[in-house]
Amino acid sequence: MINVGVSVSNVIICDNQVPYTWNGHSYSQSGTYSVTLTSAAGCDSVPILSLTVNNFVTSTTTKTICSNQLPYTWNGTNYTTAGTYKTTLKSSAGCDSIATLVLAVKTAASSTTPVTICSSQAPYSWNGHSYSISGIYAVSIATSGGCDSVAKLDLKVIPPATSTSKAGVCAAQLPYNWNGNSYIAAGTYLVKLKSYLNCDSAATLVLSVMPVKITTTYKTICISQLPYVWNGNSYANAGNYSVTFTGSNGCDSVARLQLLTATVLTSTTSRTICNSQLPYTWNGNSYSAAGTYSASFVTAAGCDSVVTLKLTVETPSTKTDSLLLCNSLFPYNYHGHIFTEPGTYPIEPPIVLDACHSIDAVNIVKQLIPPGTTVKKLCNNQLPYIWNGKPYTLPGHYSVTLTSTSGCDSVANLDLSVNPLIKKDTSINICINQTPYAWNGQLYNTSGTHVAMLTSSGGCDSVVTLHLS
Repeated sequence: MINVGVSVSNVIICDNQVPYTWNGHSYSQSGTYSVTLTSAAGCDSVPILSLTVNNFVTSTTTKTICSNQLPYTWNGTNYTTAGTYKTTLKSSAGCDSIATLVLAVKTAASSTTPVTICSSQAPYSWNGHSYSISGIYAVSIATSGGCDSVAKLDLKVIPPATSTSKAGVCAAQLPYNWNGNSYIAAGTYLVKLKSYLNCDSAATLVLSVMPVKITTTYKTICISQLPYVWNGNSYANAGNYSVTFTGSNGCDSVARLQLLTATVLTSTTSRTICNSQLPYTWNGNSYSAAGTYSASFVTAAGCDSVVTLKLTVETPSTKTDSLLLCNSLFPYNYHGHIFTEPGTYPIEPPIVLDACHSIDAVNIVKQLIPPGTTVKKLCNNQLPYIWNGKPYTLPGHYSVTLTSTSGCDSVANLDLSVNPLIKKDTSINICINQTPYAWNGQLYNTSGTHVAMLTSSGGCDSVVTLHLS
C-alpha cells in the first residue's frame, strides 16, 4: 500500500507581492492552505502551503526645534525648513516601509519697542543699557523653550528743533503776521517754541520786502512786421515802451520793451575746397574759382537778407610726416609700412589725408633722453654710496646707460665727492691752580694727550686732540 504524500512549503512575502500563486491557486492573506493531488502513479499527495504576508510598515516622527538648530538631520538627510517629509525604507524582512517626519521650526521671537525722547532726556535706559543717540538697538534673549528671541529698541532722539521760514512780501502787504507776531520791516526774527513732545524748538523768520519788479524785453523785428503788439498794446515805430502791472500777490511790476527794427540781415559762409571739387554749388549757383560771392533774399518774415560766400580753392599738395620714436618702438608700423631704423622713407602710394593733402614721405628720428647728473657730497663714514643699485666707495665721476619705461636710452651721471676725516690738534699750557680744565664737555686734571671723536653739523666725523701741559 502507498501512503498519501504530505509536503509543507513555508512562504513569507510582503503585502505588495499578493496575490501569491501556488499550485494554480492565488492567495492574498496569511494562512495554511492545502490541495490534494494525484501523481502519475495514481497516488494521492497533499502539499501544504504556510503563507505569511508581512504588512506595509509606516511610522511618523514629530519633531519641534528652534530655527538656530537647522539644518535638522533625519535618516541621513538634512532639512532646513519646517514641513512634512516622507522617505521609503526597507524593513528587516525586505518589505517597503514609509517613515514620515513632521518637522516644526520655532522662529526666533522678536519685539520692537518704539521710543521717542527729547535730547535733554538722553541717555535712555533699556534692558540694562544706556542709549544717547537715535538708532535701532537689539539684544538676544533665550526663552524658556531654549529658542533665541530678539528684543529691539527703535529710539528716536529729537534734537532741539530749528526751522527757518523765508517770506517775501510786497510793501503793501505789511505788517506780516507770523507765529502770532506782526512784523513791519524786513529782517531776521527768532521765537522759541515747544514741540508736541514738549521739546525745545526755535523758529526763525527771514522776512524780505520785495521792491518793484522791473523786466526788460529786447525785440528786433523787420519793418514789415510793424505794428508790433506787446502786452495788449500796438506799437508802430521802434522805441522804448513801459507798462505797469499789479501782480496776483499785490506787488507792482514794470515791464519795459526796447523795440528795434532791422532793414537788412547779413550772414557769411567760409568754405575751403580743393580745385578738383570745382565747380562749387552754393544757394543754387555754381562757382568755378576762388572769390567772395553775395546773394540777396527776402526771408519768410519779410526782411531783406544778404548772404556772402568766401570761397578758397587749394591746389593738391603732399608733405613729409616727421616721427620721434624710442628704440622699443622698432620695427615701427606706419600705415602698413614697416621701418626698422631711423631715416627718411618715401611712401608709395601716398597716404591721402583729404581731397587736397597727402603724405608722400616719412622722416623717422630716434629719440634720446638728455643725460642727467646727480651731484653728491658725502662724509667718509657714509661710504659706500648706493646709486642705481650699485655701491661706490671712492670719489669720482660715474656714468650708466638706462632704459626708460618708454624704451628710450638715457645716460645718468654721478659726481661723487668725499669729505676726508678732519683732524685738529690743540696745545694748552695751564697752571696747576687752573685744573680741572674743561674741553669739549670733559674735565681734565692731569697733563697729557687727550683725543675726542666729534661729528660736524654736516654729519662728518672729525678727530680733535688736546695736548695739555
